[in-house]
Order: sequence, then structure tokens, then C-alpha cells
Amino acid sequence: MYHTKIRGVNKEASYLRERVNIAGLPLTILACWLLLVITGCGSDDGRITITGTVTLDGEMLPDGSISLRPMMGTSGPTAGGKITNGSFSIPSDKGVMPGSYRVEITASRETGKEVMDTRLNTMMPEIIQYVPTKYNRESELTADVTEAGTNQFEFQLTSE
Repeated sequence: MYHTKIRGVNKEASYLRERVNIAGLPLTILACWLLLVITGCGSDDGRITITGTVTLDGEMLPDGSISLRPMMGTSGPTAGGKITNGSFSIPSDKGVMPGSYRVEITASRETGKEVMDTRLNTMMPEIIQYVPTKYNRESELTADVTEAGTNQFEFQLTSE
């Protein structure tokens, strides 16, 4: 009986080998690999690199965040990045498509006071958003991103 099962398995394996055509498998894998090498693993989806500077009252913004949100008529993703020493750079793999964008800039800092964190039931440093809302939640800033050109922007903010 043991030999019968082995013979049955061998017959099934032989049948599957014929049905799947294992001999052509390496050629299929090679063809897929060549296709990836020729076309590349990533895709050129048209996103654009964006760079620039941000000042607040004439001084470089020490740190913060910037985001670009598509305006009406512009398709594509929202993009954002970190502002460090007044500069930001959003690489093309995380960038935006050509078009018009609403720009939001945020930055926070400690006030020197402590406040109660009710979730943790402990005192924590108070942190405030110090860039005026007209540059973030109610932003009046815009950027027109083009296919050609440097797409370098300067945002000069004021505390007033």
C-alpha cells in the first residue's frame, strides 16, 4: 500500500509537470526581469521637486513644516516637508504635479509655562503654534508649480 501512494504521487507530479510546463518558467522569469530593468522599478509620474526659504519677521524660521494643497483645477497629491534653518526641500518622489497650490506653514515652540495634560495626569511644557493662522489654517499663501523652471519659492511671513 505504501508503494501505491508513492506511485500515485509520482503520477500526479508528472501530470502537474505536464500541465504547468515547468521548462518554460525560467524563460518567463527572465522576461519579467528584463522588462523591469528596461522600464525601471519606479515610475515617472510627473511630480516636481520644490525648494525654498521661509522667514518670519525677516528672520529664517528655525524649524517648522510646509504643505502644498492643490487648488481648484489642479490635480495631484498634497505634499509637504520639514523646514530647517529657514529652508525646505520636497523631492520629486514626494513632490506635487504642476499647478496652483495653497501653501500652509506651521511652527511651534514652548512658552516656558507648564500645563496639565489630562490624559497623562501630569504637567507638561506648553507648546503653541506661533505662525499666524493666515499662513496655515486660513492660509493666503499660494505657489504656482511649473513643469519647467526651478520651482524655488520664498515665503516672507510677518507676525502681524
